[in-house]
Amino acid sequence: MDFDHFNNVIEEKKLDLVEDKYGENYVLMVAIHNLPISEINFEAFTCDDAIEVFSGIEEAITDENEESEISLDPAHPYTQIVSLGLKFSRMEGYEKVMSPSPFLFI
Repeated sequence: MDFDHFNNVIEEKKLDLVEDKYGENYVLMVAIHNLPISEINFEAFTCDDAIEVFSGIEEAITDENEESEISLDPAHPYTQIVSLGLKFSRMEGYEKVMSPSPFLFI
């Protein structure tokens, strides 16, 4: 393996700036998991983070019926996060089978 080439490709494609979305992600997880107030770390996010998540959830909603059931835009990042979380939750019940590695050294 050519590690110099690998390093050069990584350097070419790296992002110079990554936004810190920890606070927003924390608020989203609190909302998704419906955490009780006693379990929320209010120091982990700002008021702006909460407002940003609320706005994002509003943007993700595409329809609401008379029974207050909502439809979400499947392309919205928040919808994708929730969908991924549900898939992980379902996978916890599956039988764990470890496939052998095709590489002799792993």
